[in-house]
Amino acid sequence: MSSFIWTGLSTFRKEESMKLTTSSDFSEASLKFAKQLGVTHLKINSGELMDERQRGSVQLPKLLRAKKKVEAYDLKIGVALLPQGVGSQHWNIRLGRPEREQEIEDVCRSIEILGQEGIPVVEYVFNLAAVFGSESKPSGRGG
Repeated sequence: MSSFIWTGLSTFRKEESMKLTTSSDFSEASLKFAKQLGVTHLKINSGELMDERQRGSVQLPKLLRAKKKVEAYDLKIGVALLPQGVGSQHWNIRLGRPEREQEIEDVCRSIEILGQEGIPVVEYVFNLAAVFGSESKPSGRGG
């Protein structure tokens, strides 16, 4: 089963192309499927290129392995999404906690590494939408 989340047609460098978001599923079946769909660029979760807890900066050896695997199917990584989830390393940046200084350094280093390897877009959703008011379990009367 593929973990592809979204597909869409758009233009990239004035060429018709299709982008696909994936949760870094670089299995042969998923990459082959993406190629069959006409996908040219993937959006990946860069947290999977960090340490086991998705912390620190992107690790170059992991990025190079991912690029090699993707490029073997004539695909490219077009966007790297920085970790966004509750408790991710960038959580302290949003909340202004003291740990934010190291997290900012990690973000900057990740951007440098991704840029040096030709990843044209690094996505970082900086908002508080998931911080407050997004509790998924019922609370209080009637719910």
